[in-house]
Amino acid sequence: MFLIVGAVLYCWPYILEQQAFVLGFLSCSLLFLFFHFINSRLVSTEKHKSTSFYILIIGMALCVGIIAIIRQIDYSSTIQQAHLEALRSIEENKLVAAQNSNWAKACEAAINSCQEDLITANTISESSIRRIASLSARLKPYHLYDDSLKHRLISPERGELLMAILSLDMDSTSLLAIRNNTDFSYADLRGRNLDYTNLSGIKLPYAILDGATFNKANLSFANLEGASCKNARFDIAYLDKINFRNADLSWVKMSGASLQSAELNGINLSNAKLSNSNFQNAKIEFSNLKYAIADSAIFIACKMHGTDLSFSHLQQSNFEKSDLKYVKFNSANCTNANLANCNLRAADFHNTILTNATMHGSNVKGSSWLDHLTLWEVVGASDIQNRYILESDTSFATNYFIKSVID
Repeated sequence: MFLIVGAVLYCWPYILEQQAFVLGFLSCSLLFLFFHFINSRLVSTEKHKSTSFYILIIGMALCVGIIAIIRQIDYSSTIQQAHLEALRSIEENKLVAAQNSNWAKACEAAINSCQEDLITANTISESSIRRIASLSARLKPYHLYDDSLKHRLISPERGELLMAILSLDMDSTSLLAIRNNTDFSYADLRGRNLDYTNLSGIKLPYAILDGATFNKANLSFANLEGASCKNARFDIAYLDKINFRNADLSWVKMSGASLQSAELNGINLSNAKLSNSNFQNAKIEFSNLKYAIADSAIFIACKMHGTDLSFSHLQQSNFEKSDLKYVKFNSANCTNANLANCNLRAADFHNTILTNATMHGSNVKGSSWLDHLTLWEVVGASDIQNRYILESDTSFATNYFIKSVID
C-alpha cells in the first residue's frame, strides 16, 4: 500500500503532464481489478475471495482518488488560467486606452492644421488628409470594462475625431477624401446628432451608433457592417447601396428612407419602424424583421431568402418580383400587400392576414397550396381561393404558378 502511494507521489509531475494517458491507464486498471474480482469469486476459496474483495476496494479507491485529484487540479488550473487571461486583457485595454489618450494633442494638431488649410486655401491639403487617416489608424479600439458594451471593441477617440472633422466648415471634395481614406471602425457615436450630414462612403464597420440620429443624412455606399444602431433614427435618410450586413438595427426608426440595392443580409430590424421606406433590389437574406412596422414599404425585386417577418405590419407593402423563399410571414399583416410575381416556395403563411393581397404570377410548391391556406388559418384564404387558381410549371415538377381566375 505504502509502496503504491510512494510510487504515485514520485511520478506525480509526469501524471500532471500526461493526464490523458494516466486517466486511460487508471480506467483500464479499474476494469482489470473488476474482472479479477469476478474471476476470483468464481474459482477461489473463501479466504482468497475475501482477500480479492479487499484488493478490489483498495485499488478502486486509489484509482478513483487519483482521478478525482487530477480532475480537480485540471479544473483549478482552467479557472486560474481564465482569470489570468481576463486580468491580462484588462491590463492590455488599459494600456491601449492610455496610449490613445496620448494622441489627444495629435488630434488637436491635426484639426488645427485643417483649419489653417481652410483659411489659406478654402480646402484641406493632401498632407492634412493623410495625417488624419494615419492618426485614426493608430487609435486602436479596446474594451471598456466599466461600460455596458464591455463585450465589444470600441474606440471613443475615433468617434471624437470624426465629430471634430464634421464640425469644420470644409468643402465637399475635402470631406469626401477624408471619408474615403480614413478608417472609423469601432467608433463610439452613441447618442450623437448627425442629422443632414453627408457621410457617403464612410467606413464605420462595427461602430457603436446606439441612439444616434441620422435624419435626412446621406450614408450611401457607407460601410456599417456589424454596427450597433439600436434605437437610432434614419428617417428620410439616403442609404442606397449601404452595407449593413449583420448590423443590429433593432427598434430603429427609418421611415421614408431609401435603401435601394443595400446589403442587409443578417441584419436585425426587429421592432423597427420602416413605413414608406424603399428597399428595392436590396439583399435582406436570413434577417430578422419580426414585429417591424413596414406599411407601404417598397421591397420590389429584393432577395429575402430565409428572412423572418413574423408579426410584422406590411399593409400595402410591395414585394413584387422578390425572392421570398422560406420567408416567415407568421401572423404578419399583409392586407393589400403586393406579392405578385414572387418566389413563394416554402414561405410560411401560418395565421397571416392576406386580405385583398395580390398574388398573381407568383410560384409556390405543391398543387394543394391554395387549400393549405385554410389549414394555415390564413385570414382572407377564401377570397384568395376564389380569385386564383394554380397552373403547373412544366420546367419544375412540384412548381405551380398562381393565376388569376379572370385571366
